[in-house]
Amino acid sequence: MLFTYWIYLLAVRDSKYIKNKYSPNSEVISTTAVYKRPKINSHIIDTLHSGVKLNARNVNQDFYRIIFAEEYNSLKGSYIPKKALKFFNDTEL
Repeated sequence: MLFTYWIYLLAVRDSKYIKNKYSPNSEVISTTAVYKRPKINSHIIDTLHSGVKLNARNVNQDFYRIIFAEEYNSLKGSYIPKKALKFFNDTEL
């Protein structure tokens, strides 16, 4: 009985982790893209004009995954390097 309860707790923990990790709003940051460095060898960054509003998810320490890019629907799911973007609060714009 104790073993069954332990397995149940592990399953609940794993399901919460998976649900949080892959939900659409998990670690979403609203961003405004500007060129931080002009020579980032990235086709995706080169296609964006300065000031494009993005919704991106933090994937790891070096990349963001694009969830939504205003006027660029084909970029959804693409990865962009973190060093290519600079972020502003709405009050700074």
